[in-house]
Amino acid sequence: MVQALDKDDLSALAHRAVEGLGARIHVVGFSLGCQVAFEIMRQAPDRCAGITLISTTARPDTPDLAPDRRAMVNRFQCDGAAALVEADLWPRYVAEPQRPGHPAKDLIHSMAHETPSSHLAAQIELAIGRPDSRPALSCLDAPVLMINGQEDRLTPVDLGAEIASTARNGMHSVIPAAGHFVLLEEPEATAAVIHTWVRGLNQ
Repeated sequence: MVQALDKDDLSALAHRAVEGLGARIHVVGFSLGCQVAFEIMRQAPDRCAGITLISTTARPDTPDLAPDRRAMVNRFQCDGAAALVEADLWPRYVAEPQRPGHPAKDLIHSMAHETPSSHLAAQIELAIGRPDSRPALSCLDAPVLMINGQEDRLTPVDLGAEIASTARNGMHSVIPAAGHFVLLEEPEATAAVIHTWVRGLNQ
């Protein structure tokens, strides 16, 4: 497990994630963490018994997004985590950002407060420099489960559909009434999809 995306070196993060694990592994990634999952796929495809990807894209970043991404680090340092989440991120993270007492909001704010600006900067560079994972995905024999929230504004459903269709053995599951943080918005539905899929692999 990668506890924190604190480096912009995908190879090192992937190595750390699988260090000490068995010969066959089931890889699970969420959002930017899926880039580590993709790197594991590139480095050790034969070790992958299955890969679950949640809220992500296999495409490289768009170059014109880099200045705005890097500006986030400056806003984080100047205005604080709460202001960045509230103004920039929260409205795009969930399906119903105006919902009173949203169960995911306090946890997302807490995660932002616990993230040092140096880690955020590394994550931004990781997003900017991510490679195109579609070629390796198209050669992967392991089954792939792609999960999207229906209302994901950051990595829309069509990007998830592309991952599932590019993989040799891909499945795409779309969970209604959820956005990018589908695993926090609809945790039981997300867990049920993964459980059913893994159980099918083992039959």
